[in-house]
Amino acid sequence: SLEVFEQYGVKHSELLKAQRIAGGSGLGGPLRYQNCILLWLRCDMVSRWILLFNK
Repeated sequence: SLEVFEQYGVKHSELLKAQRIAGGSGLGGPLRYQNCILLWLRCDMVSRWILLFNK
């Protein structure tokens, strides 16, 4: 908190509040890309290789 005040000249709590108002959360500001989707897939590598080579 002292580093935040020294660097930005405002209290840490005020900085976090401004981030939340701007659309972010307590962990950070708003997303850079508003319409972004993250798709995380997990699969068995053996099955993946079998499907790949049977084409």
